[in-house]
Amino acid sequence: MINVLKNKKGMNIVGQGGKIILFMLPSLVVAVWVHMNLPQIAALPGSIGFIKPLGYLLLLLGLVLWGAAIIQLLTGFPKGKLVTTGAYGVVRNPIYSSVTFFILPAVALLTLTWVYLVVSVFLYVGVIIFIGKEERQLTQAFGSEYEDYKARVARLVPLAGQQEVKRMRHALLICGILSSLLYVATDILAVMQWEEYGYTSQTVSELIAINAPTRSFVVPLFVTYSLLVYAFGAGVWRSAGRLRVLRLAALGLVGKEVLGLVVTLFFPIHLRGIEVTLTDTMHGALTMAGNLFMLLAIGCGAAAFGKRFRIYSIMTGVSLVVFGVLTGLAIPRLSANLPTPWIGVWERINIFAYMLWVVVLAVILLRTEKGSGSIEGSAV
Repeated sequence: MINVLKNKKGMNIVGQGGKIILFMLPSLVVAVWVHMNLPQIAALPGSIGFIKPLGYLLLLLGLVLWGAAIIQLLTGFPKGKLVTTGAYGVVRNPIYSSVTFFILPAVALLTLTWVYLVVSVFLYVGVIIFIGKEERQLTQAFGSEYEDYKARVARLVPLAGQQEVKRMRHALLICGILSSLLYVATDILAVMQWEEYGYTSQTVSELIAINAPTRSFVVPLFVTYSLLVYAFGAGVWRSAGRLRVLRLAALGLVGKEVLGLVVTLFFPIHLRGIEVTLTDTMHGALTMAGNLFMLLAIGCGAAAFGKRFRIYSIMTGVSLVVFGVLTGLAIPRLSANLPTPWIGVWERINIFAYMLWVVVLAVILLRTEKGSGSIEGSAV
């Protein structure tokens, strides 16, 4: 099989594994760094320590699935056989599944740190992005044999058939709605906990500022929000089919939240009245870069659908620019500890307009799939 696939079909035993690992590796490095250097942020609540033994079970199952898959791959690949039994009878990509759904969650439970769950999400998204090319090459190499296998066995999660795959995609899209609801709820609840906080005159970033009384409450919820957005991005990607512009929208969604998570964890601003340092500067720069990803998502999402959604997306993009500029103009006053009477309003209009757009996109994709319609050329 090495000669057949490598020489004639451009494949080797690694497949798309190199690209997937490179996509996931930065998140793994960051997770280990956070675990080692910021344990107070990385730690799961001590109250859930009773579920720690579950980590041993997940680790055992993951290692068994991973080991069986590796052995089958190493023995079957040189013979030119399409392996469809054993671990490969459970899912088509058992090596990735074992790490994503068993080994990394096991590490998170055994160490009681949530950061390894983020790595699991990145690995899942990386597989979704890159595995398609490998599947096309396998189809070319094995024809109907692989097509039949593909119809019988799920890609990553052991599902019974196409209906369950569709339900999984729906669940990922629903994560987009849940993410926006969670963010808004977190903002409201956090403000309620900080009596001196001014909703109209202070920014959301101040809720996660260094030494802010609400930081310990907001950070875990914002991390959960990011995970939901990553799941939603995967759902948009899987719903895009061959519509590349919608895949770019998915990358915009995920890219924005990758930067958002980095800002939340590593570059929070200082409270007002404290001298500006590198963390404040990086916070502003990465937030601005995140806004560009937001515009990428909105622009590409608009191009994927019909006139009404396109007009709505343009209006959302314009509001992001206008209120983003108004917020930016007030930042120097914030840094100088001067009054900023409307900065909270401008920023929240900006944030909530984008989140409403995410909800609308999710609803459109769910309606399109429910009606078995094609995304291309949708008149929504």
